[in-house]
Amino acid sequence: MSVLIMLMNYGFLVFGVPDYVGKQLTLHYGAVVAGEPRSEAEIAACRRLGKRLAQWVAYYIDGRNDQHPGPIDQRS
Repeated sequence: MSVLIMLMNYGFLVFGVPDYVGKQLTLHYGAVVAGEPRSEAEIAACRRLGKRLAQWVAYYIDGRNDQHPGPIDQRS
């Protein structure tokens, strides 16, 4: 937690995705993959985190209320 607080003090956006993206695969601490993601579950996790980041940017930087970073639509 102290590392996360330090990152936030320097202006980093620190967030996770509170749902599971695959069997025993969660993004609570971000997409953590050593090396290039190879399995479909790892690739899906990285895409899910990228989508979440895009929502944050659209909402907070561009002011697009339709992109509020709430729960991610499970259908997409």
